[in-house]
Formats: sequence, C-alpha cells, structure tokens
Amino acid sequence: MTQPYEVFGSCIVFKEVFEDDLGHLFRAGIIAGETLDRVIWLRVFDGAGLPSKAIIASFGEARAIAEAIRGSQLPRHPLFLDADGVPGLGCDYLPGQPLNRVLSRARDEAFPLQPDNTLLIVEKLALALASGESIAVGGNPLAHGFLHPGLVYLSNDGEVLVTGFGLGPTLLGAVGDADAAAGVRAYLAPEALAAGRVSQQADVYSLGAILFHLLTGTALPVNPDERTAALEAAHVAWDGEPLALDIRAVLNRALAPAPSDRFATAAEFRAELERLIYGGAYSPTTFNLALFMDRLFRTEIEEDEVALKLESEIDVRPYIKVEAEQWDRVIERDEPGPDEPSPTAEAIPPAREGGGKRLLWGIIGGAVVIAIAAGVFWIGRGTRPQLPPPVPTPTADEIAAGRQAQDDRLRALTQAMVSEMMAEREEEIRQELIARQTRIVELQRRLQQSEERATQGAAAAASEAATQKKLMAEIEEQEKAQREQEQALETKRREALNEAAEQAATDKATIAGGAAAAADSGPAAGGGREARPVAQEKPTTPPAPTTAPPRPTVAAATTVVQIGEFVSPEDADTLPVVVKSEPLAWPRNAQRSKGKGVVVVQVTVNPSGGVDEVVVLRADHTDWGIPEAAIEAASGYRYKPGTKDGVVISTHAFITWRYDFTQQ
Repeated sequence: MTQPYEVFGSCIVFKEVFEDDLGHLFRAGIIAGETLDRVIWLRVFDGAGLPSKAIIASFGEARAIAEAIRGSQLPRHPLFLDADGVPGLGCDYLPGQPLNRVLSRARDEAFPLQPDNTLLIVEKLALALASGESIAVGGNPLAHGFLHPGLVYLSNDGEVLVTGFGLGPTLLGAVGDADAAAGVRAYLAPEALAAGRVSQQADVYSLGAILFHLLTGTALPVNPDERTAALEAAHVAWDGEPLALDIRAVLNRALAPAPSDRFATAAEFRAELERLIYGGAYSPTTFNLALFMDRLFRTEIEEDEVALKLESEIDVRPYIKVEAEQWDRVIERDEPGPDEPSPTAEAIPPAREGGGKRLLWGIIGGAVVIAIAAGVFWIGRGTRPQLPPPVPTPTADEIAAGRQAQDDRLRALTQAMVSEMMAEREEEIRQELIARQTRIVELQRRLQQSEERATQGAAAAASEAATQKKLMAEIEEQEKAQREQEQALETKRREALNEAAEQAATDKATIAGGAAAAADSGPAAGGGREARPVAQEKPTTPPAPTTAPPRPTVAAATTVVQIGEFVSPEDADTLPVVVKSEPLAWPRNAQRSKGKGVVVVQVTVNPSGGVDEVVVLRADHTDWGIPEAAIEAASGYRYKPGTKDGVVISTHAFITWRYDFTQQ
C-alpha cells in the first residue's frame, strides 16, 4: 500500500515548503524507535550543480562546529543526513518561513518590509555570525562562507535562525559550476566568486547584500561589476523614496568591492546597525516584525497549526516497515555473487536435515544443563545466609554532581510546569493583543487623517470634531482593554511561577529527604565492609569523520542559569518580545516646543514579562518632560520574557520613540 508521505533516511517528509537555488526545503519528522521524536526543518541540497559527495564529506567538520558554537540566533539540535548519497541538513522546527520565501511573498503581494524591520533582521543575522567569530577553526575565527537567504529562517514571532555553519566552503566551491543556479551568486562577495575565498569580510558583504534585498525588494546583480550602479540607483520598496543617507552609508561600506574597505567583522557591522536602531531615527521591534509575518502568512500559519497537530499523531510504524523491507531487499541482492544464481529449494544439500536434528538435541541438552545448575544454585541459596552487597561510599565530587543533577531536574520540571500552565492562555492573549494593536494603529491613522482634514478650514474642523472625538474614545477603549488583557496575562504568569516554585520546593524536599535516608542507611547496610569504587561511565563520542577536521575551540565554559537570573541580551538564547506597548503621552510643553528628536530607554524585563527598571539612554531634549514621559510609558510595556538554556531570565530590552513637533 502506498504511504501518504515520502521517507528521507530516518525522516518522514510531511510538506514541501519551498524550492530554490539550493534545492528543496521540507517540514519533516524524525523517527525514533516506533514514535515520532520531533518535527524539523529539512533542507535537501539537491539543487543544480551542487556537489553531493563533497557536501556529505564536509558534515564531519560541520557537526564539530555545531557542537561548539552557541547563540540565540543559531538552531538547536542540527542534523546532518545522508539518504542514498543525497545530503540533507535538519534542525528543530521553528514555525516560520525561510527568508527567501519571505522576500518572494513580499514581492508578489506588493507588501514590502519597512526599513526599521529590515535593519532588525540583519542585526540578528550579524549577531549569529558574531557568535561564530567567538570560536576558532584552524587557528582562524569561524566564518560562515555562504550566507544565503535559503539558509536563514524568520519565525512567526520575529526571531531569526542562521544555519549552514561549516558547509560554506563546500557550497562556495560549487558556484563556478556551469549548471549551478545563478541566483546563489547575488549574495556573495566578489573575491568569494573569483577565488572561492571564505573570510569574515566576505560574510559582511553577504550581510550587506541581504540588507539591500530586504530594503529594495530586489537582489543585487549577479555580475559584481554591475552592483555599484545598482546601489547608486536604489530606492526603498516600502515608500519608493531614495535610500536614507545613514542607511546608504552603511550599505556602501558593507558592499565595498575591496575587503579592506568593509567592516572588519560581523560584530563590528552589528555595532553600527545597533547605533542606527537604538540611537537614530529608527525604532524597530520584534513585535512589529511578528505582525508583518502574521499579515503576510496568516493563511499558512493557520494551516500549519492544524497540520502539525495531525502530523504529531500519525502512526510511524508503516514507514519503519517500508524502510526495513527496502533494507532487506538490498541485503538479499548483495548475498549472492555477481555471477551466481539465487539458491532454490532444490539446491539445499540433504545434510541440512540432519544438521537440524543435531541442533535440536543440542538445545535440549543445554536446557538440561541449565536446569541442573539452577537447582544447585537454589539449594545452596537455601542453606547459606546471603549478605547484602556492600554499599559504595560516595565521594564529595559524586555528591556534588548528584545535587547538581537534582537541581537541573527540578529546574527543568519547574520550567516545564510554567510552560504548560502558560502556553494555551499566553497564545490566546497574544493573538488578541496582535488584533487589538492592529486596530489601534488603524484608528490612530484615521485620527491623523481627520486632523489633517480639519486643518483645511473652520468648516472642515467643525465637521471633523465629532469624528475625532469618536476615534479618540475608541482608541482609549481599545488601549484600556489591552492593558486589562496584559494585566490578566501577567497575573496568570506570576501564579504559574509561584505554583511551579512551590511544587519544585516540595519535590526538592522529598528528594532531599529520600537522599538523607539513603545516606543514613548506607553505612549500616555496608556492615563495615571496604567500599568498592564506582565505575565512572565513559562519555560517548560521535564517530570521527573520515578526514579529521580541525576541532573548534570554545572561549568560555558553560554555566548553569537560574530562573529569574539576569543575563545580558548578547548571551540570551531568546530576547524579550513585546506583547503590549504603552503609547507615550507627550507633555504639552513638548508639543508646543517645535522640537524634533529621539528618546531611547533601556528596560529590565523580569521573568514574568514586566518591567523592573527603566533607564534613559538618550534624550535629545531634557527640559520639556520628555524623559519622564518616556519612563512612564516604558513602565507600562509587557513582554514575553527572554530565555537562556530553556529557563526564563531577566534581561534588557530597548525602546525608541521619535518625535517631531515642528508642524504643530
């Protein structure tokens, strides 16, 4: 019977998401035993001109790099798959889309990204590359080498993941193939195209090329000689205006033909982007990026939610059977020699029957011997007292390791309980907040239009007064409901944290009591015997690749993070996501000032998603009450908290407001 899904190695292929220059991208599931282990993104490198054998040969080094590199924009649990000579790259599934599909859909729907969002996406990409620069391969900082939008995922929540570390040099070597798709070359530096050179400066160029595509809606020309003219003539797809001077300056440096004229590293490029994002005329938020994804892929998001539930419940056994049958056919085909016919029933020698009888008598004799031995054992057991085995005395290191393992289990249990308690309600309120925020933005736009019409004369002002009053009342009502929803969410989250903490404390006391009882009974049970050392289990290591790659070196050791512990944004796995923003009420003196500027604040987001502290980082005017108003507004923000190693943490987030009262 034909199965509804295809199989790729140990994966069930659920859905083809996109086809591009690199091959095909699927949503798939990993089979473990007789169950579905987890859902993954499956990138199959079957594009034209790609060297399958060379890609598979590079998996050893890529696997070693994946074990060493860490970062909030990097996928967890990467997989390197080989299905009958076809290479595949997998990672844990994050609901979202590959970046090249986002670009394609935005072009087709005439719904481009705003410049603020493009800067935020590339800043997150730069953060991922900067994480790679923290380790060394062959004595040099790690470079990606092939930053293509098909290897980047943009989640429905506005987060970014970068894959393909360790595969860049191999993929880069394929661009010169006559059959290779020309589209892959649009994101590569001139020296990478000409000499296949992998470097940090080439990665910076790829970041600039992706930023250019995000801003303008079109990729750079494939021919490097045509790119300077394309950059000079570029316009922003969002509003059709020429590139802003500050963005153009960043692009000119990132896309400089000479590597020495570019930013030296991705970290340096990211610092420049942060200067624009947090200290200039731009104010991107992950919330707005998530809202963009929701508007662009609403149908797919709803369909995928249903499909994921159905896929999680499928019976994987038929696919295991199909794979086993295929493997059996391979074995049967390999057993006979190249010129030998398959054995038939007539070809079996007559001696086979006698051999079967001898085997039967051998089994019976063995059973008799086992029965006699068992009888002797039980007779001896009944006449001789049995002493309990000696209890080994744990060492200080073993006790510390046991306590650490216990704390890790309790922390994981607490986090799982919080996630379970909050998941359903948090998602429900998040969707309501997105819809309500969209409504508020629309009402504010209509109010602004009404105010513009009112400036046309006294009669227009009179006719628009009632409309403005109605709109302001509805905005106030929506914002009030939004605050109530967020307060309910925060209350629910605090309750979940408290309940989980109480349960964890109870479990810890129970485990500690059991451990103490075991420790008290240990010496007595041992009867003063000499303690035997406990054999330490040797850690398992993955098989070494055929060609031993240089082992990446990690700069710092891993530490255990506690719930609510403060972690800097650079070290967090996921950053806080805005679920409710508070509008800034500009003071009357500021509105009359005819001033123009920016105010930037830093907030400390606690593990419940609330704001503990607000610090003003920049205020172009301090004498009109603007900093105080910004602090008050920022205090009302609510977030989905950041995480580190799966644990909710405290960390910083940033908010930027722009103001222009010159027209008032």
